[in-house]
Amino acid sequence: MSPLPPGVAAGACFFFTVATTRQHAVLTDEMVRVALRRAIVAVRAARPFRIEGWVLLPDRMHAIWMLPAGDADHGARWREIKRRVTRLVGAHYLRADGRPARGRDALWQLRYEQRRVAGAEELARHLDFLHYSPVRHGWAARVRDWPYSSFHRHVAGGRYPPDWMEGQVG
Repeated sequence: MSPLPPGVAAGACFFFTVATTRQHAVLTDEMVRVALRRAIVAVRAARPFRIEGWVLLPDRMHAIWMLPAGDADHGARWREIKRRVTRLVGAHYLRADGRPARGRDALWQLRYEQRRVAGAEELARHLDFLHYSPVRHGWAARVRDWPYSSFHRHVAGGRYPPDWMEGQVG
């Protein structure tokens, strides 16, 4: 486990944006979705974390994780998820010059954005942002129409009504 960054409490909640290299719109491809799901399951088995929210867009994903007490190493988790997905499907994607991609060049930007989520109100704002992203970026007309989102789990759990944000500008 790596040392905690300044100002980060172990067991903290984080919001992430992870993007594909050159904004390739591949994350909603079935092959990538299956590989991503497998990678997440494997990484969570070895290095647990709770998923508070997730949305998969074609060229990026947003996620909110709660890490266990005594552990703030989200970097190792993301590296392993990216590595596993790339190993499973990277050879199916080509670089801009038509040659097969290697390593992270196949799918992922090297870095990802992360910010700590402090408190229930901030978590609610980040969940709203995450779940409205498919509408904001023009991938869906309504939040409920986007299948690659934890929104549906949150509707089933009573956090959101099924028609959340319909008819409103986000």
